[in-house]
Amino acid sequence: MSLPVEVLEQLLTLSRRLTSQRDLDSVLKDLLDGSLTLIPGSDFACVFLYDVEENVLKPVGGVGFEMAYMQHVRLNPGESLTGKAFVKKRPLLLPEPSHVKQAQ
Repeated sequence: MSLPVEVLEQLLTLSRRLTSQRDLDSVLKDLLDGSLTLIPGSDFACVFLYDVEENVLKPVGGVGFEMAYMQHVRLNPGESLTGKAFVKKRPLLLPEPSHVKQAQ
C-alpha cells in the first residue's frame, strides 16, 4: 500500500508532536485533529480510555460531535467496533462501507 507524500508528511508531523509534547491534553487534541485530516471521509473522532475499576471504555475526547453527550457513553470490552479493537489490541481497518456494516 502506497501513501501519498502529503499523507506521509502529515503522519511524520503528527508523530513528532505526539512524541515531543508532555501536555496530554494537547497531545489528545493533535491526535483527534490529525485523525480527521488523515482518514479520508472521516467527520468525527473519539478517543476512549479503559477504566480498570469499572471495566469499561470511557470517552476522554472527541471532535465532530457534542462531548457533553458522549461523556455518558460506556463501552464494555468487546462491545461495538471500539470495544472489539480494544480486545484485539490493534486497529480495525474497514476500507469499504460494506465491511463496516458487516463488522457491526
